Amino acid sequence: RSRSFELALRGHADSTRWRLSLFATRFRDMIGLDESFLPANIDTARVLGIEAGTGFMWRGFRLESGVTWQDAQDRSGGANQGNRLARRPRISGHLDLERRIGNHVLGLRWVGEGERQDNAANTRRVGGYGTLDLRAETQVARDWRLQVRAANLLDRHYETMAFFNQSGRTGYLTLRYSPIAR
Repeated sequence: RSRSFELALRGHADSTRWRLSLFATRFRDMIGLDESFLPANIDTARVLGIEAGTGFMWRGFRLESGVTWQDAQDRSGGANQGNRLARRPRISGHLDLERRIGNHVLGLRWVGEGERQDNAANTRRVGGYGTLDLRAETQVARDWRLQVRAANLLDRHYETMAFFNQSGRTGYLTLRYSPIAR
């Protein structure tokens, strides 16, 4: 069970949009995963955070960015009282750059996440990382789009949890059907 509160401010001027939000969530009987990936109960926890984002057009390019800072703590009492919740980075962010040329779209996306603790005792740390993706998309028919994407373009070795390696450089070919309202 959880209770959340969010206060957000949004605005825009010309071609620029922005958003700033503060959030707080309190959990009771939260289910997490222990070091063996088995369900583990966390009696109470709380997450406080702030998110900021912006997006704008500049010389035909669309740029969007966002950053999140969060303080996620175990509040159950006992040995883990005040420890960071496992596998939650304190800071994360993204940056998207996109250019539309007729029916074609070219884009670049960077995602970064800070270090995190991998267990409830906060004795195992997993380092932060950043990845870069490149994509190209084209409209092949009225309701159909074809996308080619290179994920983790720089072949960065990283883990989102200890001993759980993520894919290196990977390629995707996606055919997407999205009917246009008539």
